[in-house]
Amino acid sequence: MEFKTLSNLFKLSHRVTVYVPSKQRDGRPAPDLVESTTAALADTFGGATASTALGYWRLATGEMQSESVTVVFAYAKDLTETSVARVVALAESIKETANQESVAIELDGEMYFV
Repeated sequence: MEFKTLSNLFKLSHRVTVYVPSKQRDGRPAPDLVESTTAALADTFGGATASTALGYWRLATGEMQSESVTVVFAYAKDLTETSVARVVALAESIKETANQESVAIELDGEMYFV
């Protein structure tokens, strides 16, 4: 859908999101990685926004698990192999530092577990 009112505005069509955990795999608090994550996305895409959320999932036992996460996202005009590789490397670093089994990233509405 095109709107004449928006035709002369600068448009960023791609959204890149990193889910930053608050807990380690064993339940202990994870190091605070929000500032470094926002800085990394801002360095790659020009800016970033962070918002807190609650994530829920089922364990293999059927038990419901929840965790506070920070959703850090950026918008980009273009996604390149280099910029996506930086986001994956960032998620790998978060995963290692926060002692996680995986870290979720989202590119244009599609979620990947690193």
